[in-house]
Amino acid sequence: MSLPVLIISINTFLNAQEDQEIVSDVQNRQLQNLHFSINQQIREIVLSYFSDAGRIIEERKNSFLLSWVKLDKDGSQLEHLGANYSFGEFLKQEDGKFSKEATNQIKIGSINDSILICRNYPKNELLILDKDKFLRNELIPVLFLNSNESIQLALKQSSVNRIIYQKKEFNSSAFYFEEALWVWPDIQLMIQISNNSLEELRQWKQTRSIVVISLLIIILSFAMFLFYKTYKKEKELSRLKTDFVANVSHELKTPIALIRMNAETLELGRVKEEKKNNYYRVIISETERLTHLINTILNFSKIDSGKKKYVFQAVDLNEKVELVLAQYEIFLDKNGFQRTVELDKSIQNIYADPNDITEIILNLLDNAVKYSKDEKRIRIKTFKKDKHVFLEMKDSGSGIADKDLSLIYEPFFRAENPLNQQTKGTGLGLSLVKEMVNACGGKIEVMSKLNEGTIFRIQFNNWSE
Repeated sequence: MSLPVLIISINTFLNAQEDQEIVSDVQNRQLQNLHFSINQQIREIVLSYFSDAGRIIEERKNSFLLSWVKLDKDGSQLEHLGANYSFGEFLKQEDGKFSKEATNQIKIGSINDSILICRNYPKNELLILDKDKFLRNELIPVLFLNSNESIQLALKQSSVNRIIYQKKEFNSSAFYFEEALWVWPDIQLMIQISNNSLEELRQWKQTRSIVVISLLIIILSFAMFLFYKTYKKEKELSRLKTDFVANVSHELKTPIALIRMNAETLELGRVKEEKKNNYYRVIISETERLTHLINTILNFSKIDSGKKKYVFQAVDLNEKVELVLAQYEIFLDKNGFQRTVELDKSIQNIYADPNDITEIILNLLDNAVKYSKDEKRIRIKTFKKDKHVFLEMKDSGSGIADKDLSLIYEPFFRAENPLNQQTKGTGLGLSLVKEMVNACGGKIEVMSKLNEGTIFRIQFNNWSE
């Protein structure tokens, strides 16, 4: 079980790592695309200022634009609109730095803390900007339009390492993308995507993998438990069948040995005439025991395979009890059993299969005899109660433990106590009794105490025409 779980766990871990890399890569691409889009928007806005500088300054609609300057090739002022500002020193310091940026056409730098200068290299023009108003009126609205609940944007000034704008508190401990603005290299645009669908998808896949592994462990554990239970049951069944064969062999040997011994004695003529009947009765009695044993096995086989056929009719229960006692008389007398027989002569015929009733009484009597060692007393009683007829058999034998009472009707079951293990038997008797009783619509109950004895009580239905 552990090997497949280990393999799946490793695979899940590797998949989780791969998912994390995929999510990170996709997030980076999203952030880069967003960064590109915002830069493109800002660049287009700034370019539009150069085109409309004269009109903007004259109309003074955007007070962030303070001045426009046209330069010659040497950097000298040719013409200007708006206020005059000294920017010569700034151009000397910044010109070399900006000119190296071959792919960018516009750059913004600072004259001081409040004034910005924006240079258009292809046109060789300058814009003088109010820093605070440019941020508030031009840059921040662009950021605002591109942000939402899942996209957090911020601006950080690199020269002072300080965030100069954020819509809400920026979570710098979580993953974010940071890169300078094209037109203003001193300003870093910071972008963070939170609670995005990709991250949720990754977490969902990870959770699903954990659930799958947990379910797999549960299923495999349950399968192992079922396998163990089945194996244990099969092993126990194998043992019971082995014991059954051994016990049946012993049960067959005893009556066969007695029949053979008595028959050989009669054949040799060593028995006086007046005692021959005793030998004949022993042979008949043991033959009936053999018949009962064979019938038990055959009946079990038929019931187990579903081929058992019943012939229900009116049966005289008292007559059946007397017949079985007569068959067992010699055996009971020989083994010193005291019998108490209480038959209610007023009971009606019962609804049952006559052969099954004989087998039921024989099995109950056989059990009473086998498990009675010291106290050899058996009581058989028939009576009627509440429109039903009852057969009750009581012994003073070893009794049955409470934990075994629900198991005694299982095929091959034998209670685990020394007396039961020493006593030979097929383990089928009570199983057959219950099946036969159920078949005729009856009920069976047992009351028992260890070392005090057992009572079996069977309820039969009256026969009705």
